Amino acid sequence: MRKSIKEDKIFHRQLGQALLISWWIVSLPFLTAIILPFLVEPSALTGLYPPCSSISQSGEPCVLCGMTRAFYSISSGHWAEAREYNSCSSFVYGAFLLNSGIFILFSGRYILQLVRKRAGVQLVDQAGPMRKRRP
Repeated sequence: MRKSIKEDKIFHRQLGQALLISWWIVSLPFLTAIILPFLVEPSALTGLYPPCSSISQSGEPCVLCGMTRAFYSISSGHWAEAREYNSCSSFVYGAFLLNSGIFILFSGRYILQLVRKRAGVQLVDQAGPMRKRRP
């Protein structure tokens, strides 16, 4: 059976909302990983996470071994030290930072639009000021 255009629009709107919520769920831990080294001393995190199970079982470090120490090093400007802890840390930190920046900009804009819509304020067209329409 063929869906109506209205059903398609509803589906696409719900899909967009689901993807947005999923992005928020993924982005919040990324944002936390970027901000945490500026707020908490490394010694405060020592007892919060268990030792790496890969090192415990096989003696080999996993892909994420040293990432916490590397993020702390990058946050204090020690990029070479971070690469010693984990060679991929610069790339991962950059990806987290890029995602977090886009997340903050997009979420702020989205929340502002929701607030304005709920308050009954007419939104300004993104292309420029709204023009009077001729009847």
